[in-house]
Amino acid sequence: MDSGYYAACSALKTQSNALEIAANNIANASTAGYRGQIPSFEALLVQNAGPPMGNWERLVNEHATLHGSRLDLGQGALEHSGNPLDLAIEGPGFFSAQTKAGTLYTRNGTFRVSAAGQLVTAAGDPVLGMSGVITVPSGPVAVSPDGPCQ
Repeated sequence: MDSGYYAACSALKTQSNALEIAANNIANASTAGYRGQIPSFEALLVQNAGPPMGNWERLVNEHATLHGSRLDLGQGALEHSGNPLDLAIEGPGFFSAQTKAGTLYTRNGTFRVSAAGQLVTAAGDPVLGMSGVITVPSGPVAVSPDGPCQ
């Protein structure tokens, strides 16, 4: 069968997969803390044991593949929510929370105070600081730009 057909089919499959990644990114664009995926591509050249290929032969024997994707660690837009416990990280970094499965790293800063006075995620997992679970003092809470509660 003509190898140009295989090149076209592999390109179609690769672009379809990349389109699925883009659709997932768009669908989750308004999800707090969502990290988008960036597709990475790879070209595979089918080699033969014969003489070197000309430009046309090389073109029809090159197959595109989706090599994978990587996490977009770029900062999203910061929006004021009105909740004094909704926090954001400007620049690189993650919040950490203790879940049943282990430590979760997230950029979703939608927090609240539990009945035990701990800072917890929207799912109820305790947020971790440098020395363990963060306990929020009673009364009004203010967080300074460098992190400590006041």
